[in-house]
Amino acid sequence: MWRIIIMCMAIVALAGCGGGRADTTPPQQSGVIPTATPFPTLIFEERVQYTAGFIENPFRLAIRPDSTIQMRVLQILGASTQLSEPLTTTTPLSRLAIDDIAPIQATFLTDFNVGLSQTDWDEITTVGDIIRLVERRVSEQVVLEIYERTSLYFEVILLDSYGEGLRALCESDKGVVTIPILDGMTVMAALANDCGDVALQIAKNPDAVSVFMPISIPTRLPEADMTAALELDATPEADLTPQADATSEADATPQTEATAIPEATPTSEPTIAPTPTPRPLDVSKLVTGTQGVWLISRTLGSQNIGVIQNRVLCRLNIRDFYSWFLPDLLLDIANVQPLSVIDKAEPRDLVSAIANDECAGGMLSADQLATLDITGVTIGQRSITFPYGVVMYPLEVELGIQLRLNEVLPQMAQDPIAGRPLRLLIGQDALLPIRNADLADLNRFIGTTGYDLSQLGR
Repeated sequence: MWRIIIMCMAIVALAGCGGGRADTTPPQQSGVIPTATPFPTLIFEERVQYTAGFIENPFRLAIRPDSTIQMRVLQILGASTQLSEPLTTTTPLSRLAIDDIAPIQATFLTDFNVGLSQTDWDEITTVGDIIRLVERRVSEQVVLEIYERTSLYFEVILLDSYGEGLRALCESDKGVVTIPILDGMTVMAALANDCGDVALQIAKNPDAVSVFMPISIPTRLPEADMTAALELDATPEADLTPQADATSEADATPQTEATAIPEATPTSEPTIAPTPTPRPLDVSKLVTGTQGVWLISRTLGSQNIGVIQNRVLCRLNIRDFYSWFLPDLLLDIANVQPLSVIDKAEPRDLVSAIANDECAGGMLSADQLATLDITGVTIGQRSITFPYGVVMYPLEVELGIQLRLNEVLPQMAQDPIAGRPLRLLIGQDALLPIRNADLADLNRFIGTTGYDLSQLGR
């Protein structure tokens, strides 16, 4: 019974693992701080009196951001502070002791095209707050791009769980129409409840490079090393003047000698990066999902998950799909009961715990394992492939609008510049068409669990 309860809770609080890649380098940014989406905000009772998609009642695009923005913000802030402990979303900004935010502002503009004012910084409490601020402002860029291409008004709501998107989709008949991007399990729950239809799916290129350039923020030197650094860098006063001033003696000579001076180059401006051009999309290289992979302690000498019976299971957290929801479901099917469950902060920590026999086993996605050293653990069984994400339309979205979005959103998603904000949120390299038949494996898997997803979502 307890597993059924967990199943119901997990569908509502379902959270997946994100990517963080794309196949384009950062495009040249305009340098203009984007303003908030200029759409009015009406209370529910007011907006539902207007047609969905109009400025008074915009469509909602419900997105659960992947880890792309979060990991990058953590990297940026980590390079800007001498705090020894790893940063988390709950770390207070005051603990970072960052006095000059100018390098962070410049990096945010380059990486996200997001402006960060001193007032923003002063009003933010935690690292998680600044991550959410960036996600909101990137979402506004997505909204404005969709409007430019369709003249339809959207707003983005950022989900903490896919269950929130499922609920919003199923409640579209109340007047606020939500188009969510859901993971595989919540898609099946939505279909079981007749809440909408599948339309597009996230596709990624496994060979894509990072969406970001290396961080260039200089790490602050500890105070003890600062004096030594200054001594090493000390130069005569004349060398600290601009290059043009260094030729002042030559300037005092007759004009004929002055013209013989080698050209003095002023301080160069940053080179304008060439505008990226869309490259042909090789659909054969794209993947639309990933598998869960069991990791078993080598000490146990088996690939079978039955060895986890009455032993410790490792996971990332209670909201993670591949390390908790999916393995718990599979253990339930196999009638295997772990002795206890412990959380690990990062995928590499989970692998290390299994290799060191702190845990008997655990599960991660195949995408996560591709970036980890898995020496010392046994690779066990693999699950079916679960979709990265699926765009669903509620019944309240007219067919003409669906067809228009099915044309525009894939074009936008593949665009190296216009698609970058969406890529920062969901990590897509493309949005491809999907049909119910494409979910046949997932549907069969749900059938083996014995769960009735039609009882969920409403």
